[in-house]
Amino acid sequence: MKTKYLLALTVVATLFSGCGTTDATSSDAENDSENTYLHNQGKSCASCHSIGGSNEEQFASGATIFTAIDAADLDTSKVSTTHTLRLVLENNASIVNYYANSEGGSGNVQFYNGSAINKFTAQVLDSNGNVVNTSATDSHDNTRLDCNSCHSASGANGAPGRIITSTNTTNITITPPTGTPTFTANVLPILDTYCKSCHGSSGAFSITTSATTYDGVTPFVNTTLLSKASGTNHGGGTILPSTSTEYATIRDWITAGALND
Repeated sequence: MKTKYLLALTVVATLFSGCGTTDATSSDAENDSENTYLHNQGKSCASCHSIGGSNEEQFASGATIFTAIDAADLDTSKVSTTHTLRLVLENNASIVNYYANSEGGSGNVQFYNGSAINKFTAQVLDSNGNVVNTSATDSHDNTRLDCNSCHSASGANGAPGRIITSTNTTNITITPPTGTPTFTANVLPILDTYCKSCHGSSGAFSITTSATTYDGVTPFVNTTLLSKASGTNHGGGTILPSTSTEYATIRDWITAGALND
């Protein structure tokens, strides 16, 4: 892996497994059709690059930034070379930037010194330095630096899927209701998909089962439910655009009386 790294701002964790082998799925290889470099995008970086290990370049954290929340490992058609990742350390104490090296894997980012990391907020930045996606505030700690181990194609340990370049995860399809939306059939799947990773079994707004979730959601129906979902007063996580099927489904359910049906 080349050692010259260019500063960039990008999101989503990259896993570098199978390092040092010569086949094109695990080594630095140019993909001419996409003009990208293939290097274990989406796989666990720590498996080869952990500090104190014996293989490859060593760094504290690595990730791959994708454009689709369910992108498969090694899918260079769904990585971003124009975004990067940064960590805002606990209580906004300081910021740690990731570095990117396209020849070491397009969309892959890493940073080196993790000794001062405790709790942090992960943010994805576009090429102009704007925050376009973020985790909940201080929701991660130094046990969660191997980003791709949680941010897999299907998600693990509460992660909803890949680290992506937008909060609009419209590639997860929620079928619009044919009539008046119901809580169990239409609203609960949206909450499970977009909200549970941060609100699962924690706080007043808690996404667990249909019975307990309804009790936890109803106090917020006329105050913050849709405003949080659309980005107002929302500490982090997925944003549902007001033009999305998901937003319209929750809105129409509320309009119909927000029934537990």
